[in-house]
Amino acid sequence: MRNRSLRVRVLIVAALWITVALGAGGYAIYEVFRASALRQFDLRLEEELALLRVAVARVPEDPGRRMTSPAFSRVYSGHYWQAQAAGAAPVASRSLWDARLPLGQLERNAARLAVAGPAGQRLRMLASRLRTPDGRAWRIAVAADLADLEREMRALRRGLLVPALGLVLALVASAVVMLQTSLGPLRELRRRVRAAQMADRVAPAEDFPSEVAPLVEDLNAMVRKNAMLREKGRVQAASLAHALKTPAAILQNELDKARRGGAIDLQLADEAIARISASAERHLADAAPGAAALPDHERTDAGAVLAEVCRALRRLFPAIRFEEQMASPVALPIPAADLQEILGNLLENAGKWADGRVVARLSAAEGRAELAIADDGPGIPAAMRAEVLEEGVRLDPSVRGSGLGLAIVRDLVERYRGRLTLGEAALGGLEIRVVFPQTD
Repeated sequence: MRNRSLRVRVLIVAALWITVALGAGGYAIYEVFRASALRQFDLRLEEELALLRVAVARVPEDPGRRMTSPAFSRVYSGHYWQAQAAGAAPVASRSLWDARLPLGQLERNAARLAVAGPAGQRLRMLASRLRTPDGRAWRIAVAADLADLEREMRALRRGLLVPALGLVLALVASAVVMLQTSLGPLRELRRRVRAAQMADRVAPAEDFPSEVAPLVEDLNAMVRKNAMLREKGRVQAASLAHALKTPAAILQNELDKARRGGAIDLQLADEAIARISASAERHLADAAPGAAALPDHERTDAGAVLAEVCRALRRLFPAIRFEEQMASPVALPIPAADLQEILGNLLENAGKWADGRVVARLSAAEGRAELAIADDGPGIPAAMRAEVLEEGVRLDPSVRGSGLGLAIVRDLVERYRGRLTLGEAALGGLEIRVVFPQTD
């Protein structure tokens, strides 16, 4: 099974690269030292070959008189020389004893050859040709056993291997520490994600390194979006329930009249049922991904919607006089169902608190449309007006309601780039003013 641990993957790759890099570096160092040692080996052979060349030129009958190094006197010592004139027997160092160097392999004037020596030795031989003053042609050579050099190289390899292994372990350990340190912010991020749950963000991005900060910002954006969708779903559910409340109350009122023997207003009942159906369809459309609220070229007649809502509420609040004021027709780029919900919530709320009169005024000027709803009720103190726009806030628990109406209206108004404000009405109660941008 594939290992899905990022830590294990990084450590495996790091260990492999460290091993390869140190192996290549160690091999390069070894080759440099080996080449240097071989050059020194050849320099010594060249000095001995130069000495042999002088000896043959000066004393051709006995060149050994000048080759006085003790190594040339010990049998099979690993250091040898040999000289041979054309047509004559070879002359060699005592160290060769009865063995001879293969001077027959000398094809050029000078050569470096690897040859077999006495007792199975591996020799490096430097050979050249020479013509003495008496006119004779000579082949001369010096050779030395490579065993000492190879022992030094083996010792060097061992000397490099042990520190290299230690360095590999140290670097891998460093990689582990660096990886743990580097993954620390991710562990902290995971902890904060777990702890966030219903929060609006995981953590401030500036609390994390610059490499992780973009991820934190993306997570915060995702958390905020999820919170917004969660809140939107909750608000939509509350909005739907609230939108159904008024037409349900109208239907209940008509049913109560029927039970008392009165006549049902079928038109009003049909309108209430139509509002229930429209609200359900609108909320279903909002739940569909990418659903458009209203085509850009379509407008809703705000005056007609206002008249319809006021007509329904007059039956629901028979003691309250609902007045409609509109200087000129007003068309808004808002779906009729949403506009019905805005007007219905605001006018129903005004009807609950009014002593006897509610005035709804529609106007349009300077590229904007304004809706003002005023009542002659007790109003709301200025210090508490911002509070009543929050969800679930009710100033008087004895009055029926959920405390969601104004909050739902505020959300709907803001959805269409509108602005809702509360103030004091000329009638003495509360005035709710809603301003929408009105496009052509």
